Amino acid sequence: MKIITILRTRNESTNIQRFCESYTWVNKILIADGGSEDNTIELAKQYKNVEVRNFTKQVDRKGEWRNPHGEHINYMIEWAELYSPDWIIFDDCDCVPNYAIKEEWERLFLDAEEDGNEFILANRVYIYGKDQYFHDLTCPKVLAGKYENKYIPSLWAWKSGLGFRASEDDPFKHEFNRHPTDFPRKELYPPYCLLHYFYPNDEYMKRKLEFYNAVYEFGSAVKVRDPKDFGGQLLPLEKWMKE
Repeated sequence: MKIITILRTRNESTNIQRFCESYTWVNKILIADGGSEDNTIELAKQYKNVEVRNFTKQVDRKGEWRNPHGEHINYMIEWAELYSPDWIIFDDCDCVPNYAIKEEWERLFLDAEEDGNEFILANRVYIYGKDQYFHDLTCPKVLAGKYENKYIPSLWAWKSGLGFRASEDDPFKHEFNRHPTDFPRKELYPPYCLLHYFYPNDEYMKRKLEFYNAVYEFGSAVKVRDPKDFGGQLLPLEKWMKE
């Protein structure tokens, strides 16, 4: 079985080693770097299964720039498909599989194939700092009853060759041409999960919110809020929430 992980980076020196070390079990990690000014690329190239390319396209809005979401993602998917993989894994650099996925990855993928699944979804644990998580982001109340239990699995991997692509209509939006829940899928629940270190500290989140509110067209009355305002209780990480 051939599995390829695709990753976008830009100034990810604090996350890149953790990510690469979490995917030593895949055949390749393909990194499309969007213009890092730190040592992200240098750190990534230390790993034998890593290949790096530069993705130079940028889009500007209100004095801020980023790599266009859809084109960046599709560039990576098309690159991955050149290797004819069985499965493609996609995530952000601050999100990694936990110990249970890393220990049992082969069985999980084989089971998914045997059952005719096209996607694998996994629950995300939204981590604050290093040892706490947001309860209501990890276990959203609004979607309760639509899934097996209180945990909501989201996109992680899919079968190659499905024509699965990101939308390129708005370079600042993160959308896909298919919704994984409309197709055969394997859903991973605890103790399997993805550990999303999206909120390392308050200063980092402040900068992130300032960027989002500067470039996204939400309307004058709508702002992206700090997850501390709506993410529910901050709770200690549970035993299965570990790398």
